[in-house]
Amino acid sequence: MPAKKQVKPQSALEKIESLIKKIWLANLGIYSRSKEEIQSRYEKLTDEGQRIFDDLISKGESVESDAKRSINSNRQKLEERIADLKQRLTYKSSFSTKLDEVNEKLDKLSEAAAKV
Repeated sequence: MPAKKQVKPQSALEKIESLIKKIWLANLGIYSRSKEEIQSRYEKLTDEGQRIFDDLISKGESVESDAKRSINSNRQKLEERIADLKQRLTYKSSFSTKLDEVNEKLDKLSEAAAKV
């Protein structure tokens, strides 16, 4: 029969030292796990924050693009309306001038007819 290892009974001091060491190691484990968890959460927040920031930039660029398009479209419509108004005013002005010329000629003809 194999010889049994003789287990030396631990003294009370050795038991306390072993328990203290285990408590110390458990605290180090807590510290390590906490550090890893905090680091992981920080990285997630950083990644999510960057993603949100990038999304906001993309939306801002889209809004800016739409606004520019709208402004350019409205500017073109406004320029067309101004050109149309200028043309109408020019036409009315020239019509008025021509009407005045016709009236003068009619006045001259009327005077000439009255003399005859």
